[in-house]
Amino acid sequence: QSGTTDYVWVAAEILGAGVQGPYSMRVSGIAYSVPGAATNLMISPPSGSCDQLMVIWTEPSNTEGLPVKYKVYKDSTLIHSMRTTTTTTWSGLTANTQYTVRVVVFNDLGDGREVTGSGRTRPEAPTVSNVTPTNSTHLSVAFSTSALDLSLQFKCTARPDLSGLPNRVGSTTSRRLVLNDLSPYVNYTVRCTSISTGSGSRSIISSCNSTMNTIRMPESAPSGPPLNLSVNRTNTSATLS
Repeated sequence: QSGTTDYVWVAAEILGAGVQGPYSMRVSGIAYSVPGAATNLMISPPSGSCDQLMVIWTEPSNTEGLPVKYKVYKDSTLIHSMRTTTTTTWSGLTANTQYTVRVVVFNDLGDGREVTGSGRTRPEAPTVSNVTPTNSTHLSVAFSTSALDLSLQFKCTARPDLSGLPNRVGSTTSRRLVLNDLSPYVNYTVRCTSISTGSGSRSIISSCNSTMNTIRMPESAPSGPPLNLSVNRTNTSATLS
């Protein structure tokens, strides 16, 4: 049992064949045990990194009055065996990969209960193989890797270089994305990222980087019937009708 416990000590004086007493006194002592579990375990990828996970937890409220340390596991591998702080960052991990984290609190008497969580590293940005206007208002973006193979979405934003014009945004899980309603004869910067779309809102993670391309949309074709051009060869003047 943990906490403060009362112990009864009994003393007896033996005289001849008889026993006089008992005489007793009451003292208090402390019974120590293993600590409780860590709380508030959070596993998240740092911004701008595809190969790192940051692990944070809170010391258990019941440490039994003894110093505690932590064992931290990545999947089934023991990473830290004598951790004294409640945060750690792992590097050299694989991008867009789910990892299971276990934290075990222990003291000199043994291990307490473990707490388990999971986190995913950020994906890499997609590889863009081609950005081509299909007409004066439509832009095709082609990817050289398939998002379906990586359980990803590809998201692209076309940002015009003229103020007052809106950005155009689209996403896809295929190898090709078409952005619509762009303005003719305007330069656009196209920025593409990957988004990991696991179950639950906390599993939606954007890529650690992005790819950027600059493209100029073609001029729109003239509207209405074609113009007729007549040439006066005498005075070399031209008349449009």
